[in-house]
Amino acid sequence: MKNLTLKDWLVPVAGFIALFFSGSVWNVPIAAFIWPACILYTLRRHSGWKTMLLMALLYPAVRALAMGDSVGTGDLRVSMIATFVLSLPGFVPFLLDRFFHKRLAYPFNLLIFPFGIAASEYLFSLTGFSVISNLAYSQVGNNAFIQIVSIIGTYGLSFFIALFATVLLHCAEHGFRAEEIKKPALIWLALLTVFNFYGGIRLHSVPFAPETIKTALGTGPEVELLEDGEWEVLTLQENIDSLHESFEQAKGARAELLAFSEEAFTVSNLDQAEFAEEAQALAKEYGMYVHIPIEVDDEDGSNDGLSLNYYYFIDDQGNILAEYEKSVLVPVIEKPYFVKGDQVIPSGTVTVAGKTFNYAGVICYDGDFPSYIRTMPSNTDVYFNPSWEWEEVYKFHSHALAFRAVENGVNMVKATYEGYTFVTDYFGNILIDDHSVMEDIAVCDVPIRGVSTVYSACGAFIDLLWPLGLAALIILAFVKKKNA
Repeated sequence: MKNLTLKDWLVPVAGFIALFFSGSVWNVPIAAFIWPACILYTLRRHSGWKTMLLMALLYPAVRALAMGDSVGTGDLRVSMIATFVLSLPGFVPFLLDRFFHKRLAYPFNLLIFPFGIAASEYLFSLTGFSVISNLAYSQVGNNAFIQIVSIIGTYGLSFFIALFATVLLHCAEHGFRAEEIKKPALIWLALLTVFNFYGGIRLHSVPFAPETIKTALGTGPEVELLEDGEWEVLTLQENIDSLHESFEQAKGARAELLAFSEEAFTVSNLDQAEFAEEAQALAKEYGMYVHIPIEVDDEDGSNDGLSLNYYYFIDDQGNILAEYEKSVLVPVIEKPYFVKGDQVIPSGTVTVAGKTFNYAGVICYDGDFPSYIRTMPSNTDVYFNPSWEWEEVYKFHSHALAFRAVENGVNMVKATYEGYTFVTDYFGNILIDDHSVMEDIAVCDVPIRGVSTVYSACGAFIDLLWPLGLAALIILAFVKKKNA
């Protein structure tokens, strides 16, 4: 490190600036193509352990700085420390490239880093922690480009973005001489062209006036965080009155379906049945379908003090069509306090205002995991993902859920407790992105026709390609070293 000059620092500094603006609150899609190449360049050019340690510490530090209170602890320092720790596995692919790219011959040396990125994202998701450093999420809004996840999934798109970094460095290391670089460069550009061409074709296949249902999105009654750190507790009647008011607002907006946010209402387990009966009666009275998440507190100790994060889906005749307990609980924040669901996503067919479609639904953090969402039926048209989000995590989480919509060919409806509403169609087009509904409702015309995708059918196999490909490259590197 003592030989590093000012020029040597310009590349990593540029990389960390790009990292700050990649996938965070201030997301810039092009930044995701820049920062991996800058860090790789630094590690390859200055391979000492001190440089590696410095880069390994700066990487999660910048992530934590960019994400702010993404964990939602309410304490910025605690949240940033948690984000720092959760980001550390994201540096593993850089170490893999550092140790193996010279041991592998062309073109395999170009693949160790992108396979490492895709494999680490997939494997980390199996731990129950959300992949906050997923490269692909940075591309939300670049709609033609992201359509490819309907075939290769989110991890596949991360692989392709990471491949740009190794191809760019290959070109730089060979002095950008055409005879040395044209093959990998042209292959990557050809894939980029194919991805965008496929996306353009797919985007223009949507009907001009798709069939929709007018959906009202609400948050339930507003409760205050008290000075002792506990949330205000409303009576059963106050919850019912708020629910009635939301039905009135939805009726005034001529909505055909009313969908609430995660934990929109909080009742005790002693009052749960009565609250459900009131919701059923209101649904029948107003002739409206309602998707209503609630938190059920364990007042009598029958659940060992654990609460339920629950929802009901009720039809316009007051019948309960589906019930669900949140199945993927947030580590530390939710796991010690809530009952874990059985990981079966409810689904079925409904006819709303004469329009028939297939539905499915989960709750908040469930939607961060492609392998779990992929277990819903492949013919799903609309899926509900009510959430509880705050400013620092809203965009990141919305981006993740938009990818679930494109991967599975479904239209996604998300009302959020803090008042954010976010609805996308199966192309990832944002139909509503509103933060004005804390005491009111938002209304959106939600398309009710989904499409089948390759990823929804074969995603389990596609996701396994990344860790298997990485393992094959590592084995190949050791075999070559032994033979040498």
